[in-house]
Amino acid sequence: MPTTTTYEYKDTDLSATCAELTGESSVEKTRMIWRRDGARLDITVEEKLLISEGVLPVQNDPYVTTVPSGMTWVATTRYRGHSVVYANDKFTVIVRMRWSTLYVIDPATATSGGAWDGALPCQTEYVARTRMAKVYRTAWTVNPPAGSDTSADVGGTATAGGFQGVDFLVGQVQLRMRFTQDSSVVPMDSAAASLTSYIGTRNSAIFAGFAIGSLICEGVSVSKLSSGTEYYEVIFEFLFDRWFHHEQVPTMAEDGRPKLSATGPSEVKWKRLPRTSVDFNNIYAGDARLQKLVEDGWW
Repeated sequence: MPTTTTYEYKDTDLSATCAELTGESSVEKTRMIWRRDGARLDITVEEKLLISEGVLPVQNDPYVTTVPSGMTWVATTRYRGHSVVYANDKFTVIVRMRWSTLYVIDPATATSGGAWDGALPCQTEYVARTRMAKVYRTAWTVNPPAGSDTSADVGGTATAGGFQGVDFLVGQVQLRMRFTQDSSVVPMDSAAASLTSYIGTRNSAIFAGFAIGSLICEGVSVSKLSSGTEYYEVIFEFLFDRWFHHEQVPTMAEDGRPKLSATGPSEVKWKRLPRTSVDFNNIYAGDARLQKLVEDGWW
């Protein structure tokens, strides 16, 4: 039976709960503790001494410091706290201790028979929506370009009442990518500083299956998942636009009004605001497994 200067104790049971992929897995252990001098143990005043003598773990301590061969997610658990009850003899303290983690067994690694390679939860949400745009020509012969503005007229047929343009619904998809991060691996301030360069940019490479120039990064947020754990969440907001975020814009005359033909504006081009191009795939930092997990929905 283990002993310290003041206490002796023994562990009576151990349990582990492996949660589903986005859940919290935990290890729980029951420990019975006595004072060596036979006096009644008062947990309300002796907890600090119990911790200093190593009878109780310190908050956030890892379950193990040396990982045994074959151990998987259990090695990433940290101490979250305990509950205490007194036995009938009033001298024995029964402590239920708990460690937990959000790391999970990577499904791709597990099914391929590989070694433990833990992963943190990540996911992508898609929301289809539309935006309203003014159209001056239908059946255009020049499609919205993926690259910079084209100098060519869009062609096609002027709309009825084409001098003013008519409303047209353009398909869009909002992507929200969520990544759980461990602040003991990547501190929050480091993550936040490196993510600001994406805001307001468009994709220079195919990203999550979306064509070059079709996505804009609308924002990035970094926030704690829980105030008492090491985990935080990074959320990217991307917006896909079927017209590559272009509008049909008539060429203006010197008086500030559209140049006109008999049926409407004499020249209409695709226009959009200039934006910096960034390879959004860099958010994966070269981690092909992470890219597969978030884009394929884990599997």
